[in-house]
Amino acid sequence: MRKLILFFLRKDKIKCKGSLTARVRRTNGEWEHLWTKPVPNLVVFAGVAQTALLWGDGTALAFTKGQIGSDNTAPADGDTGCKTPLDEQTGVFSRETTTITNDTAKLVSQHTAAAGGWSVKEYCARTSGGTAFNRVIFTAIPLNESEVLEFTYKNQIERS
Repeated sequence: MRKLILFFLRKDKIKCKGSLTARVRRTNGEWEHLWTKPVPNLVVFAGVAQTALLWGDGTALAFTKGQIGSDNTAPADGDTGCKTPLDEQTGVFSRETTTITNDTAKLVSQHTAAAGGWSVKEYCARTSGGTAFNRVIFTAIPLNESEVLEFTYKNQIERS
């Protein structure tokens, strides 16, 4: 009986697979694609709890904000957002099909560099109430004042 239960548990696994795309609109108005890559998708403890809350609480806040920061400390389970936040913007949310219809959440946010520019090294998807879903670090993206950094974060939910 125990082997049968373990078989069913294995079949019902789901996982999140993240990817992040970065592009910059330079001061000359041209968009420059920097990279698209799979990301180590550390879903922080608060993100797991908020995702569970979304199942049954009609007033629960969705992950609609993109936050960027300048710290490259390794992500940790207890992170609550970017370690050194630079900016947070409401993104445009949609779903798309990767393998199964509507299995991928997509959040696109744009961030305009302040006076003096930025060196962006981290990204988080968050709720409007400040609960982080994830935290991702990457090689620094230098921005001059008024340049716009656009992140497209995709989170595919898969069965394995």
